[in-house]
Amino acid sequence: MNAIRVRAEILVLGVGLAAAVSVADAVWWLTAVVVHELGHGIVARALGHDRLLDLQLGAGDGYTEGVFDPRVLAAGPLVSGAVWLLLLQWGPAWPGPRFWFFQWTAFQIWPFPASDGGVLLRSILARSGLSERWAFGVTLAVGSTTAAVAIATVGPSAASAVWWCGLAVVLAASEWPAVVHQEAYRLYQTGRYLEAAERARGRKGARFAGLRRLGVLAADAAHDLDRLVELIDQLPPSEPDTWPSVRKLLAAGHPESRRLAERALDGYAGREESLPAPARKELAEVAAAFGVSEAYRGAHESAFGLLERAHDLGFDRFDWLEFEPALEPLRRLPRWRGLADPPRPGEERF
Repeated sequence: MNAIRVRAEILVLGVGLAAAVSVADAVWWLTAVVVHELGHGIVARALGHDRLLDLQLGAGDGYTEGVFDPRVLAAGPLVSGAVWLLLLQWGPAWPGPRFWFFQWTAFQIWPFPASDGGVLLRSILARSGLSERWAFGVTLAVGSTTAAVAIATVGPSAASAVWWCGLAVVLAASEWPAVVHQEAYRLYQTGRYLEAAERARGRKGARFAGLRRLGVLAADAAHDLDRLVELIDQLPPSEPDTWPSVRKLLAAGHPESRRLAERALDGYAGREESLPAPARKELAEVAAAFGVSEAYRGAHESAFGLLERAHDLGFDRFDWLEFEPALEPLRRLPRWRGLADPPRPGEERF
């Protein structure tokens, strides 16, 4: 969803800048973008990728996840460039299409951080040992410097100069969250969990949501419970990706574990049926772990309520809880049978 929103913002800016010249320019620019992206998508599909049309700069998604394919990356500029050459040869009466196909092809070849040329340069720099941030910064400097030289040499044609500069700024800003996420992902892959978790601290906004979830996984892997609590708090209470970590905090007896468990359970209170089966099972595990934690505190009524909620959510491992010493006082009560045995139709708990 974020990819579509980012692309929509870029399209709005591009259409606005092109429409400042004429509506026809805006239409032809959109056409050039669609043809370019189809070039990426068709080649990606032919090579076995899932989607036909990637709405986030074609090969950008593959690069962000560490799967860089230069064939997919090159396909966009090659297709839009080929259309420009055809228009140059057989469309002399169509200056608008020629102009915008050339602009978009040249822009994508240029090494701005989120253009195809920029993705290529960033990937080369990252594989040579630079961090993602430094690779992004060097690409931004190279792209900005060469663009300034080109504009100064050719002359600042109003439409082209404003369009190129404005779109480059928006593209760079929209790409920054992906750069930070990629850097954290590489740290996580190499076992540098604390550094990966640190990249996620204090990151707000929808574009950093994936980074925050990665931060939770990294802090969990590093067994840094205090940082884990901080990062869980950055995500919505109904975020299933955090629930295994909440159970870990409950098992460790962390002082914030009760609050986070209540937060997770309250996040879906009354709408558990809307959860997919795996998430529903995970929430049931949280309720059961919270119930055991409450039993250790001596809060037997609270523990029973949580275990009954776990049962209602589909928790079916009460045979395992037969060996949990903190639940011994609960197992002596008649109510326990309603938990340990699946309820029969029409049977009421007591």
